[in-house]
Amino acid sequence: MENVQMKAMGEEDQGKSALPLIILAVMALLFIYLVGQKTQISCTRASASEADCLIQSVWMNRVTVRSREALGVRDAYLDSSYDRDDDSTTYRVVLTAKDGDVPVTIAYSSGNIKKSALASDITEFIKYSTASEIDFSYKSTGGIITAIVVGVFFVFYALIVFKGRSS
Repeated sequence: MENVQMKAMGEEDQGKSALPLIILAVMALLFIYLVGQKTQISCTRASASEADCLIQSVWMNRVTVRSREALGVRDAYLDSSYDRDDDSTTYRVVLTAKDGDVPVTIAYSSGNIKKSALASDITEFIKYSTASEIDFSYKSTGGIITAIVVGVFFVFYALIVFKGRSS
């Protein structure tokens, strides 16, 4: 009877210790999904002062996650949002289109230099370029620093879980 109870307790412990590993795997997959996304913008000249743009969020350069059009784009600008609690400013690129403003990304994020350059490049294409079409690629999420920080977190978490399993 005692052996049966010991065995049941051991099996229960294995089930509990697998839960953190499952959570870790789900978090890793979510991270890969987020970091693997980038935004692609394809603009085709509609007139001398306007372009029609297709904005696509693409995962791992293969799967289109979200797609929308901005017709009659005349300009692009850098939009900012200030958070008083964190004393921080976040940014996103917005296209000025015939039917109103169209954000390139849904969310605001830090780092205005690349976003400002993207807005300038789109505006330059519309106002000054003679090219009939142009493509832009913008890494909207993640980045090497984020990957390193989250990777280190996952390693430490895995070490804690495995150390708990071996005890």
